[in-house]
Amino acid sequence: PSPAATAAATPTAPPGDREVPAPRPSATPEIPRPVVVPAVSETEPVEAVEEPADEPAPPAEREHVPLGGRWQVLHEVESTSHGPFEGLRLDYEVTLFQEGDRVYGQGRKVAENGQALPPEQRTPIDVAGGIEDGEVVLHFTEIGATRTSRGTIRWSLDPEASDLQGRFASDAADTSGSSRARRLP
Repeated sequence: PSPAATAAATPTAPPGDREVPAPRPSATPEIPRPVVVPAVSETEPVEAVEEPADEPAPPAEREHVPLGGRWQVLHEVESTSHGPFEGLRLDYEVTLFQEGDRVYGQGRKVAENGQALPPEQRTPIDVAGGIEDGEVVLHFTEIGATRTSRGTIRWSLDPEASDLQGRFASDAADTSGSSRARRLP
C-alpha cells in the first residue's frame, strides 16, 4: 500500500495491516459543581461587628455638609495695602458643585458696600478646591476690568450651622478679611 493509503486508513482495519492513529482526547467542557450554602435560621441571632470606639470617623463622614448649590458670598476687607479698600464689602453669587471632597464653581460679583453693580461691572469669579481638615478651602480667580486677581477662601465646616464662616485673602492690593457664605434658595 502507498503512504497515502496508510494515512487514509480507518481505525477499523485489522491490526498489523495498517497503522492506527491513537485516539485523540475529547475536549469535554467541565461542568461546574453546585455550591452548597448553609441555610441561616431566622431565629438565630446574627452577631454585629462593632468598630473600635477609640477611632474617630473619617473626615468625610464626620464633616458631611452638602455644599452643592447657589451661595451668597460676602467678603469684608479688614487689611489691605490700598487705603480706599479698607472696610470694603464685596458680595458674590456663586454656584458650587461637589464631588466627594472636591468643590468647585463659578459666579459673579454682584454688589460692593451693599450697592448692586450694573451688569457690565459684575466680574466673573471661578473657585476650585475641596474639603481639608474640617475646612472648605477654595482657590479663586476673579477677572476684573483692569486685572485678574487670585486668592484663597477658607470656611469652617459646621454641620449644625446654616452659614459658612471663615477668612479670605487676595493678591488684589494684598486684601484679606472675613468671609461668609449663605445658601440661596
